[in-house]
Amino acid sequence: MEELGTVRLTKEEAKTVRWIQKGVSTDDTRPALCAVYIDGEKMVSTNGFRLHIAPTPEVLQEYNGKCLDLGKVPAQDCIIAVHEITNGSYPEYEAVIPAQDESELEISFNSQFMIEFLQSIPKGTIVKMNLKDGNNPLVLSTEEDAPRFGIIMPTWHRKGTATNFYDPR
Repeated sequence: MEELGTVRLTKEEAKTVRWIQKGVSTDDTRPALCAVYIDGEKMVSTNGFRLHIAPTPEVLQEYNGKCLDLGKVPAQDCIIAVHEITNGSYPEYEAVIPAQDESELEISFNSQFMIEFLQSIPKGTIVKMNLKDGNNPLVLSTEEDAPRFGIIMPTWHRKGTATNFYDPR
């Protein structure tokens, strides 16, 4: 691992980096996946089971094409050390992203409802999601030690506004 220098992150940039780091692998046999990959204006992480992509903070864009270890990033304005991981190469992550197709199903829903459902179950619990079409609710369920069942109604987006079919509040 080679130290490349330090960068100053704003609180918002630090928040984004911390989220990206949640997708980083802990498998030392795959060193490139133990890093945040800088792909121009995109920052990427994957552990082989999930993929995180977010905008690259401007101060990190100079490290384009590099796998970076950014250490523990605090949730505030900060200065962090930047290290390059040179063992291995980053996988072609874009190959696993489905191509945008106008015929594919897309729904929108209130993220708070999903967050509340997920916070009600133990971390690591498998959640099943079922959806028939964009006009029907998203059905969430678990079968493990914390059985849960939830329905989230879709929202409509028109000219920059969102309207819930159903809002229980």
